[in-house]
Amino acid sequence: MVATRAPLGTLTPPRRVQARRARRGPFSRTAIVGERLALVVVSIGVAMLPLLKPKGPAHTAPEDLLMLVGVVAVIVWAGTARARIHLPYVVPMAVFVVAGAVSSLINGSPSGGTQAVVQEAFLVAWCGAIVTLCRSERTLRTVVRVWCLSSVCWAGFMDLALLSGRDALAGLHRADGGRAQLTFDHPNMAGNYFMISLFMVMAARCPKHPALRFAAGGVLFGAMLYAGSNTALLGFAIGSVVMLFINVRRRIDLVAAIAVVLCVGLGAAVGWTVVGKQLVAKVHSSDNRIVRYSVARSSRSANARENLFSEQYRVFEQGNLLGIGPASTKTVLGEEDSSTVKEAHSDYLASLVERGPLGVVALVMLFGAVGTRLITVCSVRAPRSRDPAIGNVGALAGAVVAFAVAGITHEVLHYRHLWTLLAIVAAQYLITRRRLAEPTQVERRGRSSMIPVRVDGY
Repeated sequence: MVATRAPLGTLTPPRRVQARRARRGPFSRTAIVGERLALVVVSIGVAMLPLLKPKGPAHTAPEDLLMLVGVVAVIVWAGTARARIHLPYVVPMAVFVVAGAVSSLINGSPSGGTQAVVQEAFLVAWCGAIVTLCRSERTLRTVVRVWCLSSVCWAGFMDLALLSGRDALAGLHRADGGRAQLTFDHPNMAGNYFMISLFMVMAARCPKHPALRFAAGGVLFGAMLYAGSNTALLGFAIGSVVMLFINVRRRIDLVAAIAVVLCVGLGAAVGWTVVGKQLVAKVHSSDNRIVRYSVARSSRSANARENLFSEQYRVFEQGNLLGIGPASTKTVLGEEDSSTVKEAHSDYLASLVERGPLGVVALVMLFGAVGTRLITVCSVRAPRSRDPAIGNVGALAGAVVAFAVAGITHEVLHYRHLWTLLAIVAAQYLITRRRLAEPTQVERRGRSSMIPVRVDGY
């Protein structure tokens, strides 16, 4: 059968073009422009994650405005393209928010509780905006690489400022103990950001050249040391072991992964037994500024945390099962003339004391939601022909575990870069799940709503 050509001058496009235009819909050109604009705005928000000063009303920061613009841009684009809006982790966070709202209303602290609840809802919206936008490897790769490169620039700026003696530019104040914090709220947050960014550099393998990537890691590690966060150092060590275990498990098998981790643990134990006491003595007598304001103060920090945690648990025993309300720990400890009057420096204990057992249940649900996604991501191998956004999923899991470790001694649930990381985990999970389902028919868009909302699981 001989195919006939359409006569010259006809205005009817070929059938393939007609079908492609029908699938793309009448808003295709506007949707493409909107997606690019949303990607630019969200990328700027990711690049400016450390920009938390100067502070505005209700502890808002310039970064919050950028994040808000990014959320709005994604919503507008999703409405134009009729794309699905994903809201990961919404179920556990809804329980967490309800527990905080109820405890704050009943215990007479509505202002602080309302502020905390609004912050949590905003962070979940930011997370959902990133996941909705990063529906392909291309967009997710862009966001992840923007994080990697921007964090190296921030760390390099802080390192150069300190090496050149410009302590004020690095956010280092001698009165605060000689620890740099850049534009973060405190040095521990700065150290945590650079530690997580180091894992992201390894996860995305960005920069691509190994020598440049090694140099970028050195810059980030130096900034983490200047911040003097012992929790960041501990989280990096534990996260690295998790990364090693997962990578060996993916490349060889489970037995080899367990053997490697056991060998690492045995080597660390033997090394500590041999040189542990001498090393501790040298650390405490060191004149090095980095050592003096990080590892050398670990015993003092541990004693302070122990006293604070005991005071917090006493407040829980004397209170009720609903909790004292979000961000109320310092106020309650001050009213009771406690020996240590500080905010709750632990997400786990704060969830119990401020929101009651329901807050702990919500936190466990959040761990389950993140864990199930990581298990799926780490159990599937990406095709070698592709250029995945996350080439080292073990490093991604190590970053999440490092954050879980940081939650023991700090309140990290309100960190902006935590929810950016969780969004990357959820986006990679959706891409992995879509890869498992291939080849399948493209899911039809709903016609009942302009923006069909999908509550992406638990």
